[in-house]
Amino acid sequence: MSTPDRIELNPATIRPLSPEPPSTQKSTEPGRTADGRTFDQVLRGSLPATAPADRAALTAVPTPVPGTSIKWSAHATARLRQRGIEFTPEQHARLETAVDKAVAKGAKDSLVLLDDAALVVSAQNRTVITALGMHQAKENVFTNIDSAVIA
Repeated sequence: MSTPDRIELNPATIRPLSPEPPSTQKSTEPGRTADGRTFDQVLRGSLPATAPADRAALTAVPTPVPGTSIKWSAHATARLRQRGIEFTPEQHARLETAVDKAVAKGAKDSLVLLDDAALVVSAQNRTVITALGMHQAKENVFTNIDSAVIA
């Protein structure tokens, strides 16, 4: 059996293929990005103060709809935002009615199918636990529910 040939490299002869372009970043304070954000702000997804943003869209809880008693868990709120699901006041009213019907039948945890959304709701607490679009719900199994309501 023969031994493999060794390849020896001379580090002095290894050079980049092309020179690196000069940095286009503005000089910044140490520990900050070019737009002035700290690592913590970048990690948590905070927007710089100068960026125009709809702060209402960034809140952890959907805007409460007057006259409804439905609460949204932090998980459900994150899923709504992540999946781009929004509800009209009319849909909120239909959700409220669906939860009322589930409670009247003695349900504890319900799957509510509302237009293009599937919501797992704690009927007793009147809290949406999670939400997903119907295209994400397709071929999924929902466990720990005792009822389903089509709203």
